[in-house]
Amino acid sequence: MVGKPAMPEDRLMVSNVSKTGCRVSWQAPKDNGGLPIEYIIEKFTAQSDSWAIHGVTTGTAYDFSDLEAGHEYGFAVKSSNAVGDSDALPTAKLIMAKDQFTIPLPPGAPDVVDWSERHMDLKWQEPLDDGGAAVTSYHIEAKIRGEEEDWQLWETVDTNRTKATNLSVQRGKAYQFRVIAINKAGKSDPSHPSRSKEAQPTSLPPLIDAKNLHDVVVVAGDRVKFDLPFQGIPVPEVVWTLNGNEEEPLATTSDKNMIITITESSTKLIINNVTKKHAGKFQCTVTNSAGSDSAKGEIKVLDRPEPPEGLTASVDGDKCVLMWKRSKDDGGAPIEHYQVERFELDRGCWMACGKSHGNTFDAKGLLSGREYKFRVSAVNEHGDSDPAVAKETIVMSQQDLDNAVRNM
Repeated sequence: MVGKPAMPEDRLMVSNVSKTGCRVSWQAPKDNGGLPIEYIIEKFTAQSDSWAIHGVTTGTAYDFSDLEAGHEYGFAVKSSNAVGDSDALPTAKLIMAKDQFTIPLPPGAPDVVDWSERHMDLKWQEPLDDGGAAVTSYHIEAKIRGEEEDWQLWETVDTNRTKATNLSVQRGKAYQFRVIAINKAGKSDPSHPSRSKEAQPTSLPPLIDAKNLHDVVVVAGDRVKFDLPFQGIPVPEVVWTLNGNEEEPLATTSDKNMIITITESSTKLIINNVTKKHAGKFQCTVTNSAGSDSAKGEIKVLDRPEPPEGLTASVDGDKCVLMWKRSKDDGGAPIEHYQVERFELDRGCWMACGKSHGNTFDAKGLLSGREYKFRVSAVNEHGDSDPAVAKETIVMSQQDLDNAVRNM
């Protein structure tokens, strides 16, 4: 006895979904109606809300290849023989035509791991998510600092390796790079850019531009500034010294009177208020693994003289004889004279009593019974030294004065 076949068994399965096609599959019915059967495949298009017969097959699977990306579809299958068709076996839900994989996430920001004036090598981390399809290649884009041109394709890596070597660059230009991962779904967004890197040698001995470090003559209280550009790769270390004292290199003082600043390409030494302790030979030394360079300059400080030494006072008749040793340091300018002063204890103040161009002076006009003290200062064009004070206190007696008159 013959009749219509039963409906296909189990569920109508959908697999291999892509943006243009899919496969549907099912199980043969338990009853073919006693006659050979074939299967009628129907397609439902959600956008037009319509069913249409798409094809006929004798197998238990059917491939669609004419789907439109982003559209939703349903499917159904009927068993059919010469007597008639079974009820339809539909899919449980609509499917959307789309690839089951997406573009990758961006790779990690690249690092420049080696460079010279003619090449750069990059490394980066693969994307955290490849979008469901293996990354097959990378595009490397570059941007040159200071130029108007935006990112441009610089290199293509036709493998999934996460490095690129011997990227061509021009000496003196600074480059940034970014990387795009590619799988069969397309290109990822670009990675974050690398740090800017200048095309230059990896090793270069230091060199100081020393034109601003030279011998100077200044007056105490003046301001001095030495500004030294330098170059070197790697960035050199910088040391300032005074009078060759390498054990105690110079540094910024707590009162900020001396300030030393250092950058990757220059150093400055500033003295806001020069004193005699700053007199001497300053040396700047820059050093890196490729070598060193140094520059020197001397500061000569003009100032008041040093005080005279060893002032003595003694009575000789009607005068007091003062003697001293000349100043050891004239302050950088000739000593014009020595200023002599006396102090009367009764008056309580110092008074000028004369000048000397040598190292002696006779103090006259002293009064009997008065106590006197004496001091002497060296004088140059920059001022008076601190005074040298005689240890002795002088008292002129009447007898000394009378003897001086009798001996006249």
